[in-house]
Amino acid sequence: MNSDLMFSKASDEWSTPYDFWRELDKEFMFDLDAAASAANTKCGEWLDIASDALTRDWSLVLFTN
Repeated sequence: MNSDLMFSKASDEWSTPYDFWRELDKEFMFDLDAAASAANTKCGEWLDIASDALTRDWSLVLFTN
């Protein structure tokens, strides 16, 4: 385990491992990644740090890392 990386403060942006997300997506079929960026989103739609989340449709199936 790379605990130096896990506990570093170099970035607040972390991505869920794709294989783990894929297993969850098989069950829940996510519509929106609610805490992502264009570089690390797992869904076709996402909210990034600049998005206005209050204007989005929250009846979707959301994934959040």
